[in-house]
Amino acid sequence: MKSHLFLHNLCLLFMLSLLLLLILPQLISFSSASSNSNTKSPSCLHNQSSALLQFKASFTIDVSYALTPFSKLWSWKANTDCCTSWDGVTCDDFGFVIGLNVSDSGIVGNINSNNTLFNLYHLQNLNLAFNDFNSSSIPAAFSHLRRLTHLNLSAASFSGQIPLEITQLKCMKELHMDSMDLTIGPAEDWFRAIGSAELHNLQNAFTGPLPSLESPSKTFRWLDLSFNRFTGSIPASYANNRLLRALKLSNNLLTGTVPSSLFNLPFLETILLDGNQLTGELHDDEISPISSSPLYEINLNQNRLGGPIPPSLFKFPNLQLLNLGSNSFHGVLDPHVFVSNITSIDLSNNTMLSIDPSDIAINVSQLSNFYFSNCNLSKIPGFFRYQEKLKNLHLSNNHLQGKMPEWIWNVVENLDLSSNSLVEFEDPLSDHSLSTLNTLFLSNNNFEGPIPILPSSLTYVSLANNKFSGTIPPTICNTSCDYINLSGNDLSETIPPCLVNMSSLLVLDLSRNRLQGNIPDNFGDQCGMARIFFGGNQLEGPLPRSLANCTYMEVIDLGNNQISDIFPFWLEDLEELQALMLRSNRLHGTIGHHRRLNNSSFPKLHIVDLSSNKFTGQLPMEYLRTSKVMTMNTKDDTHQVINSSYNEDYKFSLMVPNKGQELDYVVDLISILNVLDLSSNQFEGEIPELVGEFKSLAALNFSHNNLIGEIPSSLGNLKHLQSPDLSNNDLAGEIPSELASLTFLSVFNVSLNHLVGRIPSGTQFDTFSRNSFQGNLGLCGSQLQIQCNPKTRDDAPTSEKPPSSIENSSSDFDWRFALAGCGSGIIIGVVIEHFILTKNMYYLAKVLAMERFINESYRQRARRRRWRN
Repeated sequence: MKSHLFLHNLCLLFMLSLLLLLILPQLISFSSASSNSNTKSPSCLHNQSSALLQFKASFTIDVSYALTPFSKLWSWKANTDCCTSWDGVTCDDFGFVIGLNVSDSGIVGNINSNNTLFNLYHLQNLNLAFNDFNSSSIPAAFSHLRRLTHLNLSAASFSGQIPLEITQLKCMKELHMDSMDLTIGPAEDWFRAIGSAELHNLQNAFTGPLPSLESPSKTFRWLDLSFNRFTGSIPASYANNRLLRALKLSNNLLTGTVPSSLFNLPFLETILLDGNQLTGELHDDEISPISSSPLYEINLNQNRLGGPIPPSLFKFPNLQLLNLGSNSFHGVLDPHVFVSNITSIDLSNNTMLSIDPSDIAINVSQLSNFYFSNCNLSKIPGFFRYQEKLKNLHLSNNHLQGKMPEWIWNVVENLDLSSNSLVEFEDPLSDHSLSTLNTLFLSNNNFEGPIPILPSSLTYVSLANNKFSGTIPPTICNTSCDYINLSGNDLSETIPPCLVNMSSLLVLDLSRNRLQGNIPDNFGDQCGMARIFFGGNQLEGPLPRSLANCTYMEVIDLGNNQISDIFPFWLEDLEELQALMLRSNRLHGTIGHHRRLNNSSFPKLHIVDLSSNKFTGQLPMEYLRTSKVMTMNTKDDTHQVINSSYNEDYKFSLMVPNKGQELDYVVDLISILNVLDLSSNQFEGEIPELVGEFKSLAALNFSHNNLIGEIPSSLGNLKHLQSPDLSNNDLAGEIPSELASLTFLSVFNVSLNHLVGRIPSGTQFDTFSRNSFQGNLGLCGSQLQIQCNPKTRDDAPTSEKPPSSIENSSSDFDWRFALAGCGSGIIIGVVIEHFILTKNMYYLAKVLAMERFINESYRQRARRRRWRN
């Protein structure tokens, strides 16, 4: 029996083995096929690609305004797989589109609820940011996309009210709607419906009080309501949201106090309340940092908080960034409170706040940035010398006095001690070759004597507006500076030739010193300078021809010197040149006779100040019309500001005829001003009609020349003109009525010419005083309180009173009238005396006009003779 059972089992085992051998290849093949099937990319479903193609067809694509000149939609083509070949499209394993990122793709056009986008019901992540939906409303059909977890509409040019249907997206985790002109219903209702999404960047959408969020279901982990118009206080219920990780309420209109219990939330990492109107004090005993607190950043900048700063704020174990600047905190801080793991502290603009200046040997192990500008320091605190990782130390605009300590050269990389009362260096002759100092701001102090030996590691140095004297040390050329500002001192002698030949230098400001001699003519072949300011010195000789090597040059200011040369036509190839200021020198000759045939001179030039020189000939309007900036027809009041890395508040002087005074403009205003000043030269002839092609000009000054003829009506084309000055010339005729249409005029001066007729009325002309028109005895109008004669064709002025009303004057003959001129002036002078003696003033103005006519005839004849010769 047992043997029989054994044979049966053996037979069964054999059959199972045989069966396994037969089906094993099929199992292996199936397994391999299944594996290949799992790794194969999903194929896009037809209805998904069709919806996307219809979405694309409903808009135009214009990448001219996009951050990058590329559109993801360009890759969307029929008969290709949307899951594998189309940019910005993500699919699941079944071919449904679950992710769509078409941000910054140049999409332009309206979108409504009928758009096929809302047929993509499986979408989870949708990014339409940085496109232009033509200020259309946000479609309520977004609520159809019920699986959405992430929605980004930032800067997508939507407008109007945010539809409440958005709150039906219960899976929403992140929502971005910033940088648009949006409104919303009551915030409390909106938040009650939105669920527990992470709300990012809902800028400009909300008004009224903050929602209370008292419902237990509202457990927001990330709440960003910055840049709105919320008012009122921060609800106490926010401190009950124990799962909150980030609270960002920056730049609203919030008032009241800061709930201290916010700092005790167990998972809070970021709290940003800057840019509000919060008041009151922070109480040290109400802030209790726990060892497990993840709090990383606290920003209470730009509020109205006061009292002493609680030391407990520095005790959060993971705190890296603390900004309490621009408040009203006061008191004297003990440096020991800074001992923590913090890396950046900003306490600037607390004007009654100070730090114990004692030399306390403590090290804040991770401290990298310390900002304490515009506070109440009178001495540099000694504890800074022991900070091993300190990179940025800003103590500007305090009350620092006395000496700059020697140790500070070797402690930081970027040092700002500007706008204090420091007078000298502790050891001005010491060797700083081992210093790691990178940027140095010592401007607006009282330093005296020679410039010290500077570290070779410097790349940015400003010693402006001190009392440094002596020569510019050649050792400054041993630095790697790309910015040097020595303006507003008492430096003398010549400019070191090595200074203009520094390959690293981009900006050099030596203005307002007593420098003499010629400007070095060794600007290198690889010159990378962008801006030079040598104005307000005693420089002489010719303009350096090697300046033409500086192909990146944007600004040249050599005004108020004694330079003697012709106009620098050799700078025509500087395609980046925007401002050329040569005023108050000894430049001479005509301008424009060197113009090239390709009309490419100075393409970006838009500030030209050649005033107070000795230029002659015709106005160089034909020569300057090649500037594309001055002749472009701008839609805005200014053209695009050119970015600059040099944001220090240094200035240069530019005479703009606003109320006849010299105005100081911050250097980067160069990028928005359009100015042409040719005043106080010896230009002659007529103002050409083509002046009307300089459409972007804001300031125009042709005063104090020898210009004749009439004011061209084409000046009325300069729609951005604010301050034209044509005074002190020999202009005749009437003021063109077209000028009355210039709505930006703030100053207008045509005084001391030979103009006649009625002064235009209406718009800006009614606001100008008589000083704008005085010295033109043929003019009449309310501005001069002279009535125009309605019976005469040329509106000659009439007397304000009848002749009989003029009081008796002396009958003694006054030879000053007879000797008022020569030639025809003697005759006219006698006639003037006759009219006074006979008390007949009615025709006096016409007689004076006759004198001008005769004198103008003599002038024109004399000029013609000179031109012939």
